Amino acid sequence: MKHAIDGGLIEGPRIYPAGAMLSQTSGHGDFRGPNDVPANDATLLDYMQRVGHVLIADGVPEVIKRTREVLRMGATQIKA
Repeated sequence: MKHAIDGGLIEGPRIYPAGAMLSQTSGHGDFRGPNDVPANDATLLDYMQRVGHVLIADGVPEVIKRTREVLRMGATQIKA
């Protein structure tokens, strides 16, 4: 919808999407089950991460990487 409004295809308010929220392991956005840790880099993301509702990031390098991914997906701001 944001692209349609920005492109003039439809009228509407300016939208500032935030995209997925960022959370750390065991944080407010970590919806994984108690048996889903420790995380294994070789496994698929859990459902909430796959659909783009939340991204888990531990440590500064991961937070920077995930922030850039969210911005790349179209977010104009970051929820943490």
